[in-house]
Amino acid sequence: MSSNPPTSLQAILQNDSLTKQCALIGPDWTEGAKHFPIIDPATGQEFSQMADVGRNAIVEAISHAHQAFQTFGQTSEYERAAILEKWATKTLVESKAEV
Repeated sequence: MSSNPPTSLQAILQNDSLTKQCALIGPDWTEGAKHFPIIDPATGQEFSQMADVGRNAIVEAISHAHQAFQTFGQTSEYERAAILEKWATKTLVESKAEV
């Protein structure tokens, strides 16, 4: 018995709580005054929205990312892999019931 895989991201992400419609800037989720569509490249259809936070917030996000990389960039590839694997596993386990 074989099952057909989902044909779009929207089919996979049926629960909107799995996607945030705001921007992660440093440790904080930031709302935007406006939103822009996120398009599934396989279908060309919108499957979510993203906050349009503006230039200042983007500059702040880049600054936070640069600061974070100062530490993360000094970790070995094995440590990075372990961190990313732990994060991916946690994310998958948390969302498994929803997908």
